[in-house]
Amino acid sequence: MILSETGRGKIYAGNSRLASSLIVSETGAMELTISSGTFTSTGDVAAGIPAVTYYLNEPAICPIFNDTDSEKCYQAQLITSQWGTEIAWSSSYPTQPDIPPLPAGYEAVHFIVFPFTVPPLTQSVRDIAIYVLTVLPNFPEGIDGESWDGRQIQLIGTQP
Repeated sequence: MILSETGRGKIYAGNSRLASSLIVSETGAMELTISSGTFTSTGDVAAGIPAVTYYLNEPAICPIFNDTDSEKCYQAQLITSQWGTEIAWSSSYPTQPDIPPLPAGYEAVHFIVFPFTVPPLTQSVRDIAIYVLTVLPNFPEGIDGESWDGRQIQLIGTQP
């Protein structure tokens, strides 16, 4: 099941340029799809770092394979290089490092699907909690620009 909660993927843009139109869907019993769309980083005006918009031009199909002997961990990152922006869909066994290294020339932008574990012999991910990035505009209810401390933006990259 696709989920997004504060501290686990759901963040508020506040008064920053942070935005994402990428949507993660279950498109099969053992498959996720990340829609084409954009992700705009916050930038840092004080440090002279501009916000950057990354374009994912094609949907990314993310297969989940049934392992008969061991649980397997999956995750998806938005990555960029001189050739463009794409999704790095990766899997690993619990005894391996959490995040496999990216190929040379690529840079991680942000997690889109946070790491999740699939037990052996799984036939469907429908009942597995899969946390994904969701960027909401503005501020959380009851908080305005003057009381905003940016904590929600700092949650970017927080893993469940």
